[in-house]
Amino acid sequence: PGNLVMLGGLVDSPGYVATAGGIEMIGDNRLLRIESLGPEPTRSGRSLYARLYDVWRTALTLLPMPEKIDASLADPQMTAPGPGKLSLLTGRIAAHARIPEGGAAIIAVSDQHPDEWAVVSLSGAGGFMRVTADSYELHLYESDDREASDQLVRGRTVTDLAVWQWRRLLSRPDFTPADARAATHDQVLACCHACLLSARTREPERPEKFLRLLGT
Repeated sequence: PGNLVMLGGLVDSPGYVATAGGIEMIGDNRLLRIESLGPEPTRSGRSLYARLYDVWRTALTLLPMPEKIDASLADPQMTAPGPGKLSLLTGRIAAHARIPEGGAAIIAVSDQHPDEWAVVSLSGAGGFMRVTADSYELHLYESDDREASDQLVRGRTVTDLAVWQWRRLLSRPDFTPADARAATHDQVLACCHACLLSARTREPERPEKFLRLLGT
């Protein structure tokens, strides 16, 4: 109880859960890249904003809060909606986040892709990790150790992942990867708002500003 579980979310997916214990071995000065692509909400059941929220929630388990976020909508005809209308966001959005004291994140999100595709790539001083919703691979540089998983759940739809997550939640309701940072709802929301405002202003925005507005 009290843990946020986002059905179909990357952090709660079989691939990510299987990396528990390996994330810290990646080391510092991390470069993170996350993609979450899928069909329009009428087909996938997930809005572009839901994907954006999921991506930032995942990013904040691996990196500290960004100092600045510089984002843009890839579709010239699209405009980022104002506050209170986030569910209307559609198209393709990309962002670069500057992390204080070293580190960077690059994200790409779309609700115009024909199939579901989500991947997390993390490289650091100690190694490289690549995670999809149902698999992972890990390469540690110094020892040259390599580890990879087979497909951890049948099917790749949001429904398949949700069923797996419900089963895990029922069997281990208190489970949280030991080496994952705990991202609060306000922190994730602040990154989403900074991302969308940057897409509107075409200037980098600070998530900290939105944390203050949220009273955090």
